[in-house]
Amino acid sequence: ASITLTQLADYPLVIPNRPHTMRMAVEQALANVDRKIQVAHEIESIPAIIDLVRQGFGHAVLPINAVRSTPWSNEVLAKPILAPTLTISLSMVTTSLRPKSRFIRNAMKLVCDTVRNEIQSKQAAPRPNVSKLSA
Repeated sequence: ASITLTQLADYPLVIPNRPHTMRMAVEQALANVDRKIQVAHEIESIPAIIDLVRQGFGHAVLPINAVRSTPWSNEVLAKPILAPTLTISLSMVTTSLRPKSRFIRNAMKLVCDTVRNEIQSKQAAPRPNVSKLSA
């Protein structure tokens, strides 16, 4: 089963404070469907968020790998967010005050290629990488 962004607005969320990337992405995505976030608790620690969800203190929106990396992953239900899919932009920033060395250019290319390959492999896989959790 999955959940839509519109439905997500009906759930009280355990979510990081602003300006955390996940918080900002959820708020912006909900605003795009004319809905607002319901905040149950603001917590910065991802394991603590998952633990609070496990204990029934709310729901969460997290990357699926964050859920799977905790000892409580078997105690929560992860659902993909669809219609529309929640996405987060990644950026790499360097100074414009000096030219990039060959090493920096190669390192940036390596990071970009690695991220692109990871994203493509996740898109080919049947599981989502952002989920709504509930206990």
